Amino acid sequence: MNHFVNTDGLDNVPGLKILQFIPVQHVASIPEDTASVVYDEIEVLPGKGWFNGEFTPGKLEFGDEMQNTSHGPSHDLEVNGFHANSSPGKLDNFRQMCNHKFIVLAEDEEGNVRILGTRESPCDFSYKETSGRQGDRVVKGYTISFKAVSDQPALYYDNDASPPEGTGFTIFYPDGETIYSFIPDPAGGTFTIP
Repeated sequence: MNHFVNTDGLDNVPGLKILQFIPVQHVASIPEDTASVVYDEIEVLPGKGWFNGEFTPGKLEFGDEMQNTSHGPSHDLEVNGFHANSSPGKLDNFRQMCNHKFIVLAEDEEGNVRILGTRESPCDFSYKETSGRQGDRVVKGYTISFKAVSDQPALYYDNDASPPEGTGFTIFYPDGETIYSFIPDPAGGTFTIP
């Protein structure tokens, strides 16, 4: 399995977002959220990392449809888009990806990152070889889709920010700045390890 990137000289234009994905078995843990935001970094197994997926500009879409079921709320999560230019290498990569389930990070136009899938309900991958528009041309390529059904929505992911005051208890390393741990707690507070 490998990255899928544009190889035809296209530059990423404003608004195009790179999708990141990782096989669920390579994820050690996804931290708990605070008010629908995951602030701590998603822990990846040593030697493993995120793959990037590039799409034709303006052709990456995200959806989170909530439905009430007899078992409680259910979310149909999906991110899909058109990836231009077919090749034997890309086809082989997508065939291999169909054998895995994934955690996906999708970034919207405003820079918000969403997490699709959980360790318990990861995303399925599918592709369809088709044609699509790339500027003024119609080209061969692939419609790519990551889908999951989960009991929780696609949470926001912002591991560069700190949770808002009063929504958790933060434990700092002795330097007083580096966060050791964050525990959701409505009262809030901080503690520095001596």
